[in-house]
Amino acid sequence: MIINRCPYCSGKLIHGYIKTRGEALAWSPNPEKLPFMTNKWHIGEDDIKLGDFSYYKGDKIDAYKCNTCNIIIINANKDL
Repeated sequence: MIINRCPYCSGKLIHGYIKTRGEALAWSPNPEKLPFMTNKWHIGEDDIKLGDFSYYKGDKIDAYKCNTCNIIIINANKDL
């Protein structure tokens, strides 16, 4: 899915990526930090995993940043 305008302010969106290397990246409804000794690849029960991660290769997910309001929009469904 390609989007061109911000749904919040109608500003121009720039395509880019959220990237990680060596740790899982996830969206979570839980505001608490993970405990220090938690596995780097731990994904909570209610979390949404945002990629397939490898310690050596890392991963990325498509994202769109608004030039006007600086909001970042991520599509968690890689099939769209």
